[in-house]
Amino acid sequence: MGLNQIFLTRECKRNCNFCFAKEVNKFKDYTSYEDYTKYLEILKKHTKYKRIHLLGGEPLLNPNFDKILKTTLENEFKITISTSGIENFGKIKHILNEKTEFSFTYPLNSEKKEKIMNNIKELSNQGIKITPSIVIENYQFNKELIEELKNLKVDTVIITPPLPNFEHSNTYKKEFDKEYSQNLLKIINEILNNNIKIRQDCSMPICVFNKQDALKLIKKGFNFGKCTIKIGNENGIFVGPNLDIFLCPIFSNPIGNLKKNSIETILKRKKELEKILCFGFNEKCKSCILFKNQICIPCASYTSYKNKTKINEYLKIIKNEQN
Repeated sequence: MGLNQIFLTRECKRNCNFCFAKEVNKFKDYTSYEDYTKYLEILKKHTKYKRIHLLGGEPLLNPNFDKILKTTLENEFKITISTSGIENFGKIKHILNEKTEFSFTYPLNSEKKEKIMNNIKELSNQGIKITPSIVIENYQFNKELIEELKNLKVDTVIITPPLPNFEHSNTYKKEFDKEYSQNLLKIINEILNNNIKIRQDCSMPICVFNKQDALKLIKKGFNFGKCTIKIGNENGIFVGPNLDIFLCPIFSNPIGNLKKNSIETILKRKKELEKILCFGFNEKCKSCILFKNQICIPCASYTSYKNKTKINEYLKIIKNEQN
């Protein structure tokens, strides 16, 4: 298996207007320590990819978090922790080591910005890798962002425009118009010009930009990436509390459960369902050589609101399986 992400809780003290988790992820429970160790044992047997991504909500609000963190590191896994950045990191500082990376949600207008910045600096001083995850709100260029990134001395950032999505209403549903593309292009160029690498949380379709601009970005080292549903030849999984398995976190219907189904059965079903969902961003994708060669496979979040027929087909299959 490839990228492995587990949602430890839905709870979070921040109320970001771009967050998909509070509407899509209907988790009522925390991931128990017992379930987490069961998940860890499955990973040890089935993957060479030794990184786990801990997600929420706010994963630090899981009452088992310190035990989960300690056990994961003891089993030689690297960890990426996606956090709001406002929690108290004091109780876990002694557990952290070089295998730990924090991805801080970093909207510019956060009311807790000072606390987030202090936490980032404190962890950085401890030698912990920090990768800010920047949600580009309103798609506007902001010089303050670039200066703060330079001051933090980070070498990589994750960028995510708020995702348009068919299943939840609190995020933006803005079309990829010229103004959006130009603002986003300016932000990406400015980050790259300051020798900061960019990763994408959810991959944008290349045709968000015109061909010339897209090629310039690729030459600068910007990787448009692929839909996280399928990662090259690897199969990643998204795990919720109670060990439910999701094809993608934007879909609230699980495709299996690690307590009831073998991982082999789940991965086989996953491959079948991927064929329905990776249908491209629009009609032009069908004739696009980049899409045909799987160089560009945009995230399901971008594609889902463009093709309700395919999405409804997918949801019907999943719901029928659960009944």
